[in-house]
Amino acid sequence: GGAGLGADGGRGVVSAPFGRLAAVAWRESRTARRRLLLYMSSITFGVAALVAIDSFAANVTRSVHDQSRALLGGDLALSSNAAFKPPVEALFDSLTGHGTGLSRQTSFASMALVPRTGLTRLSQVRAVTPGYPFYGEIETDPAAAWGALQDGPHAVVDASLLVALDARVGDTLALGTGRFVITGTLTAVPGEIAVTASIGPRIYIPAKYLAETGLLVFGSRADYEALVKLPTGVTPEAFQGAVSRVLSKNDVRVHTAAQNEYNLSSAIDQLRNFLSVVGLVALLLGGIGVASGVHAFVMRKIDTVAILRCLGATSRQVLVIYVLQAAAMGLVGAAAGALLGVGLQFLMPGVVKDFLPVNVAVRLAPTALATGLGIGVWVALVFALRPLLALRGVSPLQALRRESDDTVMRRARRDSATHVVSFAIVASVFAIAMERAERLRNGIGFGVAALLAVGVLWVVAALLMAVARRVVRPSWPFVLRHGVASLYRPGNQTRSVILSLGFGVFLVSTLYQAQKNLLGQINLHLDQVRANVVFFDVQSDEAPGVDSIIRADRYHVEQRVPIVPMRIASINGRTPDQLQAESMPGRLANEPPRRRPRWALRREYRSTYRDTLDATEKIVAGRWFDAAKDTMAQVSLDAGLADELGVLVGDTITWDVQGVKV
Repeated sequence: GGAGLGADGGRGVVSAPFGRLAAVAWRESRTARRRLLLYMSSITFGVAALVAIDSFAANVTRSVHDQSRALLGGDLALSSNAAFKPPVEALFDSLTGHGTGLSRQTSFASMALVPRTGLTRLSQVRAVTPGYPFYGEIETDPAAAWGALQDGPHAVVDASLLVALDARVGDTLALGTGRFVITGTLTAVPGEIAVTASIGPRIYIPAKYLAETGLLVFGSRADYEALVKLPTGVTPEAFQGAVSRVLSKNDVRVHTAAQNEYNLSSAIDQLRNFLSVVGLVALLLGGIGVASGVHAFVMRKIDTVAILRCLGATSRQVLVIYVLQAAAMGLVGAAAGALLGVGLQFLMPGVVKDFLPVNVAVRLAPTALATGLGIGVWVALVFALRPLLALRGVSPLQALRRESDDTVMRRARRDSATHVVSFAIVASVFAIAMERAERLRNGIGFGVAALLAVGVLWVVAALLMAVARRVVRPSWPFVLRHGVASLYRPGNQTRSVILSLGFGVFLVSTLYQAQKNLLGQINLHLDQVRANVVFFDVQSDEAPGVDSIIRADRYHVEQRVPIVPMRIASINGRTPDQLQAESMPGRLANEPPRRRPRWALRREYRSTYRDTLDATEKIVAGRWFDAAKDTMAQVSLDAGLADELGVLVGDTITWDVQGVKV
């Protein structure tokens, strides 16, 4: 009682304070609030994914920064795939004489034998000098094994090697003609991924006993590394600038801790960007779920809103009341997602520790937490706002003269505010996608793809409703007739359900398609090889014995590939230094001159020789070898490599093969 209707049938004549109206709306239905909270919880998993991904990436990046020198082992690392030349050795002597720390590592592959068991395993041998590494600690079991490595012919090995050789600590390990006592196993090596130990178990030995193995002779392949510890006050950049000329002329590569940190951080960022797309799709799925749930919620609240209008609430007050409720519930759902994401953040380092080169120190990442929470609340609010706008058009007359819910919702679609909110939703999708993507182009592409997917699903839903309306027949059984009719009757959720299910399938199918493409490329190469097992480093005098062992077990050799390591000594009589200083014409007529890349001139090529082309190869210039006609040795190059080197058919390349120029 006490309420009336104005002549226009739109405004209530009795006014009430906003706070009291909001309290009435809040107390009106506990069940409706629970349903609204359930709808908002659909945003939880998307927020959890964003918070967990961003927090984990921030923790890994921070750990890489804190441990950058430990990951490298020194302030700089100087490496070469050949023994350091005399000018470099002279440089090292001068550095150590001026207070610069220097430690070395020589690494190569070799068979390891435990005489007690007679078992062998291909391993990665690393001969190190005292003081290696300068930063970071190599952890062993027992803990004193690394400190005592230089005290005698000792070896510290990966635990997987003991399993493969049926060995134990204290056994003798044979490397070539050298004998070493296994004094411990490795538990952690800074900067290396633990899972790689199962592929090539590591063996650390003192460098002073390397000659006793007899494994490094003329033509042997090994990698040489020198770690540098700079004196106080000398920066890596200043040191690199002072010695770069000598190092570059003698084919020595320089790596700094900052470069190492940048490379690792870039890899982490790429992983974060990919996973962020997955999290964003999950968040958009949550937004669609919110819109669907709030749509159903609004249809149940039309009578309540009509009563509030009779009590004096304006349309704006009604909208604000329910928007505040939706915002509060969205905040609860997003907060739950943020807490779940924080929990996942603490679990992720333990799951992927074998694939990370650092020990991740897990801390709360306030930026990631605030970003996930803010995006979650905004998505929940903007997707909820569109159906909530329908409450603005509810008249007090609705309490007396009931219109269908579908009529009220359909009238709201013509409201200009609805178009503004729809634009805000589209803009939000693009804004969030561009914020999550590494490149603006990728963000725009993802936004366009998401909108196209939603558009296609919307059209499919509309077609399904149109078909359902036309195919239903009165002669059909009651259950079937009413089930099909529910697809197009007023208040149906056909569009929302198809959008949710279709968008979810879109996400899952995209991930599976990416997986299939990657595995397909790998399988393509495997199919071309047609082999199950590959034997490396089989010398010419060993080939007959290996072949007889294979055939004795009724297997056969699919292919023999000789490998010849060699470097470019000159092209058309010009040395790599001269070639690198010169410019080549651009690839196209309007392109500026370009220089040959350093890697193409300096690298060690692992070449092969054979009489015929493979099925996957095609000659694009020149001709294949003719042993009967050709009097000079000839070589064929990959087309891309020839372009990088700037060589054409008829040019002459002189190769350095184990010190002999051919």
